[in-house]
Amino acid sequence: MSGKVIAIRRKNSGDSIEKASADYQKELREIIGIVESAKTRLSKMTLDMEDDNIEIGTLDEALDALDDAIDIMEDSCN
Repeated sequence: MSGKVIAIRRKNSGDSIEKASADYQKELREIIGIVESAKTRLSKMTLDMEDDNIEIGTLDEALDALDDAIDIMEDSCN
């Protein structure tokens, strides 16, 4: 009898791990969307500044950092 209980507990434990992983991926995808949105807005602002001949070096570095962060989060989802 105790062998059956252990098997059931292991099965349920695996289910909760899979559910936690799915929840984690869902939350991470939402964060990726937020970061991508911020990157898009920053890109538009950078283009506007570039049109006005304003130095944008630091903003380009920030855009690169956002790209790197997005890549890392996407790799974590996979």
